[in-house]
Amino acid sequence: WNLEEHKEEPKDFDFLGKKFLNNPDSVVITTMKRNSWTNFMLVCDVTGSMSPYTAQIFATLPSVIENRKCKGFLFFNDGDKKTSAQKKLGHAGGLYSTQVMRFDSAYYTAQKCMYSGDGGDLPENNVEALLRAEKMNPGGELVLIADNWASPRDLQMCDQINQPVHIILCSALGGVNPDYLFLARVTGGSVHTRDQDVTNLSTMKEGEQVKVGFQTFLLHEDHFIPFENFSRDF
Repeated sequence: WNLEEHKEEPKDFDFLGKKFLNNPDSVVITTMKRNSWTNFMLVCDVTGSMSPYTAQIFATLPSVIENRKCKGFLFFNDGDKKTSAQKKLGHAGGLYSTQVMRFDSAYYTAQKCMYSGDGGDLPENNVEALLRAEKMNPGGELVLIADNWASPRDLQMCDQINQPVHIILCSALGGVNPDYLFLARVTGGSVHTRDQDVTNLSTMKEGEQVKVGFQTFLLHEDHFIPFENFSRDF
């Protein structure tokens, strides 16, 4: 898969979703090429809003499987068509996983997840999915492909995560959701956009700043506040 081949409108559509591979936010493709994690579970939001990025996930699967550093896949849809009221903290459901490292197994597991639910409301059960994936591969790392505009509904459970979470943040060209900076910081992980790898979040000190894209965030009590909104009254 070469980015240069997808700069023009594709002439057809196949099961990988070629029209979505033309997405200028090639964050999944570029981040996976730039980084070389070992012994990790790939945790993917495949709700409806993530369709352009799900196509990128499918496009990267062959190389991810081939290098043998990934130990399994977990796809989540935030609840299998449950209503918001039915989505209990830590038990929203809609998690589908496989550790059979073949393209067909990963693809059909993702497909089953997508057919079973599309997310519904905006927040997603990211942390629930991460905790399930962590149990599948003790002692490893977690790579989360997440929707920048959908905050984790269960962020308060993040202190239960014991593995670093490396977050590939989709739809972040217009700005970064600070909830994901927080999640990466408290787990000792990192945040990745199309153009940048932010790896120093866990070592930052109170009052320090970090620039992500065109935004600058100031660290205040473990939370990242957009610098232009920061007040000395905190």
